[in-house]
Amino acid sequence: VSLNAGGASTGNFTTLGTLAFGGGTHEIDANISGPGTVRFGGGTINLKGGTYNLGGGTQATGGTANFNSGVNLVSVGATLSVSNIFGNLNFTSGEAISTSTLIMDEGLLSGSDNITVSGASSWTGGNMRGSGQTTVNGSLALAANNSTELDGRTPNMNGGGVLTGASNLRGVNGAVFNNAGLFDVQSDAIFLHLGG
Repeated sequence: VSLNAGGASTGNFTTLGTLAFGGGTHEIDANISGPGTVRFGGGTINLKGGTYNLGGGTQATGGTANFNSGVNLVSVGATLSVSNIFGNLNFTSGEAISTSTLIMDEGLLSGSDNITVSGASSWTGGNMRGSGQTTVNGSLALAANNSTELDGRTPNMNGGGVLTGASNLRGVNGAVFNNAGLFDVQSDAIFLHLGG
């Protein structure tokens, strides 16, 4: 099912496949649940009520999804991914978020909610921003490619990781990167502090 051009939605959405949001501004005060995936592909989606409980995953492929404090955020699904420069997942629900895999190629992962990832993950581009923490308990593949930026948010790498890429890994606004495992630096990457 694709929802495009904005509007307000209430009621129940059961995702057996993919529920896709396109352009426009959507105000969502509805239950979204099921074994499938939700894709935020365009526009701005404000989730302000109801229960969000997925088995498949949550994807930002070009849109902005704001998970606000009125949402009962039970599960984002097995995979949380941001894969477009215009994709933004903003978590300010007040809930603790858990997923099996984080895939971040571009875009923005932001907000005050803490995210815990149990399995292997990748961060090869994009910006982590906000006051929350991202804890990865599996291995993390990290790339320094001048588009990977840490802006205030704190990643905790508990399962070890590998850093590749010969460009910049940028930090700003008091960015802290905690590592409790083996961090294998395999390139001449530059840790660049931009201020703040």
